[in-house]
Amino acid sequence: SPLPSPAGAFMDDRKTAQMLNFDGFIEGKGLTLEKANFFTQANITNTGIYGYQYDSIFAKGRFASKFFDGLLEVHDPFLDLVANGTVDLAHKPEKINVAADIRKANLRAIGFSKDTLELSAKLNLQLLGLNLDSIDSDLDVRNLKVQYKGDQMDLDSVVFSTKNDDQGRLLKLRMPDLMVDLSGDFYY
Repeated sequence: SPLPSPAGAFMDDRKTAQMLNFDGFIEGKGLTLEKANFFTQANITNTGIYGYQYDSIFAKGRFASKFFDGLLEVHDPFLDLVANGTVDLAHKPEKINVAADIRKANLRAIGFSKDTLELSAKLNLQLLGLNLDSIDSDLDVRNLKVQYKGDQMDLDSVVFSTKNDDQGRLLKLRMPDLMVDLSGDFYY
């Protein structure tokens, strides 16, 4: 049976995490990135993150040889999503791939926005690198619905990408009725 734990006190960050109610397991060995090889699965209930109490989070994944492959499901009144992805820390630059179906996200209710902000979307994200000024990225968002302070915006597609080469940086944004290309030698 799950045991509640004051996660924020353990991490010395009571703002981000409060109580953690966790029922799951970790099977494997190794305590370093190089030697870790484990599988984990967890049902997380009645858990506080950013001051919001989540009802149902399910996570599972495998980590081995600096590679993680996992699934996250959140089924909650203010956040309903399914995401799966991989993180490859062995490859240089590092690779991150995430596919997510965000059915509902009330960002104010879950503590990520001070203003009324709700959204839903399907997204695919690919990142190459972890340093903000050298990341190559592709973000493809479909069926985006955003409600902000009573106004609603629906977009069938938003594509954002960044690339770096010897010529500098290229940033592209594609939306219905909008195309933006920025290129040059600049930093974030």
